[in-house]
Amino acid sequence: MKQRVNICSRLLSRDKFSGLLISNPVNISYLTGSEPMDGYLLVTSSAELFFFTNSIYALQAKKIPSWRCFTASLNKNILQLICEKIKSLKLRRVGFETKHLPYLQQKTLNRFLLDKKVFFVETNDFIEKMRMIKAEPEINCIRKAITVNLQAFEYACQIFNPKTTEKNLAIEIEKFLSLNGDKDLAFPVIVAGGKNSVYPHYQPKQTAIGHKNFLIDLGSKHSGYCADLTR
Repeated sequence: MKQRVNICSRLLSRDKFSGLLISNPVNISYLTGSEPMDGYLLVTSSAELFFFTNSIYALQAKKIPSWRCFTASLNKNILQLICEKIKSLKLRRVGFETKHLPYLQQKTLNRFLLDKKVFFVETNDFIEKMRMIKAEPEINCIRKAITVNLQAFEYACQIFNPKTTEKNLAIEIEKFLSLNGDKDLAFPVIVAGGKNSVYPHYQPKQTAIGHKNFLIDLGSKHSGYCADLTR
């Protein structure tokens, strides 16, 4: 994870940023190896990490050794904490994730920082571009997720009978995926019988599949990495 942070800091320096405020939990997990939790990660061009969260996640966040953690209180909210840290570090050009920071929060941060001549600058897919290139351990996680998916299809064949409903079969497959991969799935399982199989993102219903053709679309996760297979 340290290597990823160092790459991020080098990219920030290259683009003349003194820091980047990350609000996408997946991007935070990618850089730090932490479990997804609500909060904001400030990365500096010198590879320092500062995490801001609320009291619900405080205990969990303080266990992460790679960052310094700051917890919001009744007297001081998260945005105030972020601004204070940016000011104390004397950061001048700070990027933020346009796709993941709500407009009102962006506006508030701009207002708090304007008097200190801090420029809050839009970035688009800054961390996502790093994530596009997979290291071998990441590829292995994807392979494992695919293996669980294939096993789930075999399981579906074993438990299926014509009286099975779309919804019941989907629930059984979801249980299998959760027990054999991550608890969270890549997406809800789709089981669609007959003419229902033409609808994208179909919601399984209490309709017996019978002897019709039917579609199963499923996706497991392994250590946060997703697989998606359709049959």
